[in-house]
Amino acid sequence: MRYHRCTSCGKHLCFTHAFRPFHKCLELDEDEAEEAGNQVYSDEFYARIKRIKQSNIPAVASSLRDNIPCVLDIPENLQDVMEGGVNALIPVVFEDGHRWLVRVKQQDNRPPLDGFNRMIAESEVETIKVLRERGLQVPGAYLPSSGDTDQSQLCYFFVEFVKGTPLELPLSDGEYPEEKQRKILYQLAKFNIELSQMSFPAVGSLYPPLDGSSGSHIGPITSNEMCEETSPYFLGPFQTNQERYLAVADFVLRKISEGVLCPDDPLPIYLWHLELKDIISGYDKWQDGGPYYLKHGDDKGDHIMADQDGNVTALIDWEWAYTTTKAEAFATPLVCYDLQMLLAEGRDELEPNEVVLIQAYEELGRPDLAECARLGRFYHLLGESLGHRPYIELVKGMRIVLKLPEYDLDTIEEWVEEMKKKYAGVSGVKPFVH
Repeated sequence: MRYHRCTSCGKHLCFTHAFRPFHKCLELDEDEAEEAGNQVYSDEFYARIKRIKQSNIPAVASSLRDNIPCVLDIPENLQDVMEGGVNALIPVVFEDGHRWLVRVKQQDNRPPLDGFNRMIAESEVETIKVLRERGLQVPGAYLPSSGDTDQSQLCYFFVEFVKGTPLELPLSDGEYPEEKQRKILYQLAKFNIELSQMSFPAVGSLYPPLDGSSGSHIGPITSNEMCEETSPYFLGPFQTNQERYLAVADFVLRKISEGVLCPDDPLPIYLWHLELKDIISGYDKWQDGGPYYLKHGDDKGDHIMADQDGNVTALIDWEWAYTTTKAEAFATPLVCYDLQMLLAEGRDELEPNEVVLIQAYEELGRPDLAECARLGRFYHLLGESLGHRPYIELVKGMRIVLKLPEYDLDTIEEWVEEMKKKYAGVSGVKPFVH
């Protein structure tokens, strides 16, 4: 879990020098910090583009496609470079007109870890390979050998160019007409029905075959948050989903105790993860024991490519995909709901696009997937909770969803006082209580 980088100066600091009086960036006001952060981003961006221009990426791409010559189509105006929070995307144009995109890891926002980034790339490419073998709508992906480039400078792989534009979150914000939303969601339901035909024996992420094996193997769950600085970097694999979530909660508790997570105010998040451990241990609807199913790890909408008529052209960005229970794998995707609004209003009703997805499953003859979509709020709340600070709407929302006795509390401060009493005997709490 790596939260050590200052966005104002770009430095990776230890936990002694990341705070006052050593870290002078903490003395900047809001405007000064924003200006400094913009400068750091700009410097890192131009340095990364320079490395891309000086790289052997075109030669590697050509070698992966019958030695057909190609060039990188880097926009003249660098502000037009496609960037997400984790990857930069540069078009690769072949002499015969075929197009790929090179996905380059933006490594400046974390220590350069060759093995860490390589594992993530290998998992994504293997996941895409498995999906394409089953005929699902995903772009082809091509991973260079680890010797093709200096992985500490650039970690990348290639994906086929896909027509269309990514959807935006939430789908129901008025950007798309209702009929277009319905059309997209029915296609998503069909995709998920095909996805449900694939099953796996354990909980984890997919990786290339091990030596001597013929198929993908299940390994640790790739994550940009639940990770270590040293190999094997990630948690897992696991035999059950409950085991996985208990391991995540324990990992977060350990990182809080080590001062890595929320060192300025550790008590609320520590207490929250103690309560989450109790909730995870007491939950009796895990559907564990297998088989397990593949889930997209970032299904907020921009993973769905669609044309202007609402025809889905591909599902992309399988970077954080993992296998899990049917109940979690087919819970409604983030693009269908606004969890913050639901929690703020203290209710747990299905949103209109969740209802559409459920109806699509039922009409397509998969009431089992409809039930997963109807009852998936627990997994939404877990994703919002683990590794994050609590807020009172989230705490209450979890108890509403699980039909647990509700707290008669109005603020997170009141909840902390109650939890201090509840977990007074837990030794890990004592260092944080003053």
